[in-house]
Order: sequence, then structure tokens, then C-alpha cells
Amino acid sequence: MKYQTKQSVGLCVLWVLVVAAAAMAETGPTGGFVYTLTNPSGPNSIAAYRQDRTSGKLTYFASYLTGGLGAATADVIGTEQNAIVTQGNRLYAVNPGSNDISIFAIQANGELLLLHAPFPAQGMAPVSLAIHGDLLYVANLGDSATPPSYVGFRVDGQGISPLENSAISLNIGDHPSDVRFDRAGRLLVGSRAIAGVLDVFRVAVDGRLIRTAELSAQPGVLGLSFNPVDDNQIFGGLTFLPGAAAYSVSTQGSVSSVNSVMDAAAIDTCWVAVEKTGKQAWFSAPASSSITLFSIDANGALARVSGHSTSAFGDSTTDMVFSSSEQFIYVLKPLSNRIEALRRTGLDSDAGLADVEAVEIPGSSFSATGIVFVGLGQEEER
Repeated sequence: MKYQTKQSVGLCVLWVLVVAAAAMAETGPTGGFVYTLTNPSGPNSIAAYRQDRTSGKLTYFASYLTGGLGAATADVIGTEQNAIVTQGNRLYAVNPGSNDISIFAIQANGELLLLHAPFPAQGMAPVSLAIHGDLLYVANLGDSATPPSYVGFRVDGQGISPLENSAISLNIGDHPSDVRFDRAGRLLVGSRAIAGVLDVFRVAVDGRLIRTAELSAQPGVLGLSFNPVDDNQIFGGLTFLPGAAAYSVSTQGSVSSVNSVMDAAAIDTCWVAVEKTGKQAWFSAPASSSITLFSIDANGALARVSGHSTSAFGDSTTDMVFSSSEQFIYVLKPLSNRIEALRRTGLDSDAGLADVEAVEIPGSSFSATGIVFVGLGQEEER
């Protein structure tokens, strides 16, 4: 498979990662749960794993049908970022093959309960979700006849309902890949990979979006992540550079480039994960099956530190997520139908990572996308 093409965007969608805490308590060795979307071209499901909090190893325990359909196409797999998100004890997942969104309740033992039939995404091929409070936004990929879009929903106890007149239509072929709220829910940013555009919107009181900025000429901007300690700093993967970019965003929604760093060894930089101190970020690249560590200075500028190959554990390296303690990173390897666990070493060499093991993803057809970690109210052992 060839990744670095503007037609498919390869498998690159920098998935800026989400750490979700589910306000649940449990004793024993389990440190939390990891969920991923299997996304085959057919009935879609969530694969669920329990984490051993000491070793970081995962054990598969169940799969849960979403009630919708996946889409194992290069455009979808290479675009989806934040295909699953969590808030409280709810998990939200896209079904790009049936153009809808599923909602699950997360039980105290990690089991999932589908709450309702999937809700229409108000567009074609939903690929990314962002949630803050009672507001949910989806990025719809579109197709050759239907333009892509960003669309808003209100969240309530019954599910979600469309936010009237919230849709922002984009251009056919733009390939929207990620939407993100800042911590306060005042700004929403989105990436359009093929168009090479970073979108910034202010969120109005009624939940609708007001465009405040549009930064073009960003070569294959995919996944995005706000700095967990500074909402004025955003980071993204530039697939066609290849490398990583840092941006400065004002509270009013203006945006400017801070710096970009080429990482030729990565081949096609995509997803990103920023640690909670805001001082380091990891970027993954599927074509090279690698992860690169970058440092972040006080001004939000990135500097490449070192890289780590994950090829011994399978082909491709895409979406990433931290465990609650950030001692472990879990990364999807869709071309091998696996999730790999890695342990942080605290060193600058080898991207500060050490391989732990890889586990299979039942039900995936080289198609898994999206990954989240849900904690149990207690941190894993450090």
C-alpha cells in the first residue's frame, strides 16, 4: 500500500490523543480500559481491552456492535482522527459506512451498553468527533458528490440532536480529518488534509461556529492537539512535509505558524500525542511504522529529539493514546490488526519509549481506527 498520495492521504491522520477519565473506582490489578473501532466494510464494532496497571499489557475481553457500518477504505482509514471520544461514562463512535454516530454507556467493569440506534451524522462518512459539555461536533468526509462538512449536535440524556443551522460546508476533496475543542470550549479547530488548511472557529453562545481564521499552505495537516496546559498552542502532523508543526492561536481565534520541523525518516508524519505537562509530544508515522519524540519550548516551538521504530510489532503506526498516568502509550497498527503497548523510559534516546507487547484486534480487516483509554479513578503504578 502506498501512503503518501494526496488521493488517499495514506494512513495519516495525526490523531491528537484524548485521555478520558470515567469517574469509576475498582480495586485489583486492572488500571483501565482501552477501546478501538474495528471499522471493517460491514457491521462495525468496538473492541475492548483491560489494562494491567503494572505491566501496561492489554487483555481483550469483548467486542460490541455499534449498530452501524464501518468503511475499510484508504480515504477513511487515512483520514479518521478522534473516531472515538469519551466524556464521563459515555463513549461516542463514528460509523463512516452508514453515515451515523453511536453512543455507548461505559459500565464500571468496562463493558459497553449501546444506548440507542445510531444517530444520523448529517453528512457523508463521519470521521472525527469533538465533544465539550453538551456540544458535539463531527467532521464528515463527504464523497465525490457530497461536500465534506463540520456539523454540530446537542448532547442530552437521550443521545444527540442536530444543532440547527450549524453545518459548515467545505469543498469536495478537502479531506477534513480532525476537529478539536480547546479546554474551555470557546474555540474549535479543524484540519483539512488535502486542502492543506487549518480552520479556527469561535463557538458562539448558541453553539454555532463563527469562522475566525483559516491558515492555508499547510502540507497535509492532519491530526491536531491543543497543549494540555496552554490553549494558545496547537500542534499538528504535516504528512507531506513530512514533519510536525506548531501554531499559536489567540483567545479571539487568530492563528499563526510558530515553526515546522522536517522529519524525513518518518516518511509521512500523522497522529500526535502531547503529554499533560505540555513539554513533550510524540508523532506517529504509518509508512515508516515509527514514533518520533519532539520537545516543546515555552513559546510552543517544536524540536525533534529522536525516533523509535515499531516495525518489529507489525506494519503501520497510527492513532495513539496515553494511559491515565502517562506511563504507557497505546498505538494502533491497522495493517497488522494490532494494538501495541509501549512504556515511557524518561530518556531522550529512542523517542523515550520501550516496546511492551502487541495484541490482536478481533473483527478488524486492516481497518481499525480511533483509540481511547478510560481510567478507573486510580492511576497505574509508576
